[in-house]
Amino acid sequence: MISTQNPGSESAKMGTMKALHQALFQVEGLKDTLSQREQKISKQQSEIERLSAHVQWLERQMKLDRARRFGAASETSHSLQRELFNEAEMLVDQADDGQGNEPITVEAHQRKRRPRTPTIHDDLVKEIVTHELDETERVCPHDQAFLKAIGYDARRELKIIPEQVWAVEHRYINYACPCCDKTIKSTPREPRISQGLCSPQAAAAVATNKYVDHLPLYRQSERFARVGVPVDRATLGRWMIGHGEATQPLVNLMQDVVRDYPYQQLDETPVKVLKTKKKKSKGAQQGYLWVQRGGPPDRPVILYNYDPSRAGGVARGLLADFTGCVQTDGYPTYIRVMADLKVIHALCNVHARRRFTDVIKAGRDSHHQSAGHANIAIEYYKQLYRIEAELREDRDRTDPQTWYQHRLQQRQEQSRPIFEELIQWGDDLLHRVPPKSSLGDALGYLVKHRTGLGVFLDNGMVEMDNNLVENRIRPVALGRRNWLFSDTEHGVRASANLYSLINTAMLNGHNPYTYLVHIFKELPRANTLEEFEALLPWNVKPDMLEKL
Repeated sequence: MISTQNPGSESAKMGTMKALHQALFQVEGLKDTLSQREQKISKQQSEIERLSAHVQWLERQMKLDRARRFGAASETSHSLQRELFNEAEMLVDQADDGQGNEPITVEAHQRKRRPRTPTIHDDLVKEIVTHELDETERVCPHDQAFLKAIGYDARRELKIIPEQVWAVEHRYINYACPCCDKTIKSTPREPRISQGLCSPQAAAAVATNKYVDHLPLYRQSERFARVGVPVDRATLGRWMIGHGEATQPLVNLMQDVVRDYPYQQLDETPVKVLKTKKKKSKGAQQGYLWVQRGGPPDRPVILYNYDPSRAGGVARGLLADFTGCVQTDGYPTYIRVMADLKVIHALCNVHARRRFTDVIKAGRDSHHQSAGHANIAIEYYKQLYRIEAELREDRDRTDPQTWYQHRLQQRQEQSRPIFEELIQWGDDLLHRVPPKSSLGDALGYLVKHRTGLGVFLDNGMVEMDNNLVENRIRPVALGRRNWLFSDTEHGVRASANLYSLINTAMLNGHNPYTYLVHIFKELPRANTLEEFEALLPWNVKPDMLEKL
């Protein structure tokens, strides 16, 4: 058969199909290119959003750092608040409905006038200077009779003589028989902690200057030199190490008191040590002073323990054989350790509140709605702390156990509804706030740790925060600014013992200097457990101490 199709038209169709396939291939390629570009743009947009969020976070941190350095230290809402937005005002009004809008009646009272000058007690008067008129002036101008003294007007002034230093020479007489010259006896020397020039008074003065008044040893050495006593810093350091090691038996007994009481607080603070056993680099290495506060109300104890690590093993060692409640901040290591030890773990509400104050400080220079929400949390905490302050006013009127029961009952009736409302408010708001924002972080901490933050509601012995132990960290922080680092681990452990003894003595009402003088005198004579226990701060009566 003969084909009737046109060969030219067939080739044209083939060309058309080929062009169509090429066009489709190009379209697919363009689609792939467009998809890749869209993916790239999406990634770039995500990166822009991430960087923008990071910049905003850095700006908040910069504002927060500036507020911490130069702003008011108070965490109350009135010192932080610049303005509340309409939503926050509405919620605060709802929270205060029926409470904050009612007028408050203040009973009339008479305010005592505060003395403008300090009161000088009679036992402080060591010298009396009598001022008399000259005999020629003691004549009556009317009848020329000699005037008689009928009384006096008194004026007292303080006399301060810095660094009174003198030496005491002890002479130990030797005795011999005048007949046979075979028997010789010497007066025995009393036991001492230091065999050198250091007396109990000198050691107590140096320790008080350093650990109470934060005066570094090199400055004390300069002060001694000004009064003609050249005692170098190394000598003073040996004095402190020797006396710090001598107090170890007392520190061990105080540790037993903390371990036996069912409630304690725990915290840690960094210290730098120049010479360590595991030194890996030049310069001072960072270690930690672990601080415990515990013991019954009539025997409060503060303990400082040095360790180069901040790991959970240190906390486990300090809490060995302890049963009861331990209060700390939200450091994750504490949470793991308390769960392993199966002790009740109370958290610090100040740390939760501080996160909300940081939100306000970070946003105070810009119109940030988070500040309004944070102020609501601060208002809740103001109500809770107001209740705590009122309860503390009754503390000295009853014995501790009765007061604990009273505080527990009042917390159940007054504080629990407020705390539960705070948690419910935070839980509801948390789902509407970006989790990585500063407000989201504060709300997340509050809601996540609600159980630990609420332990105080079920135990009248437990404080609402960890401030009692944090206040005992401040002396270390103040001293650290002056001497910057400790020379050796040996020295910092001795310092920890002296910190423990001094702070515990002050908590028990003692003057640290007079207490240390007594301890440094009596410690070398103590041999039995009863003799060491008699030197603990609560067993030393004020009349047993030397007067200044």
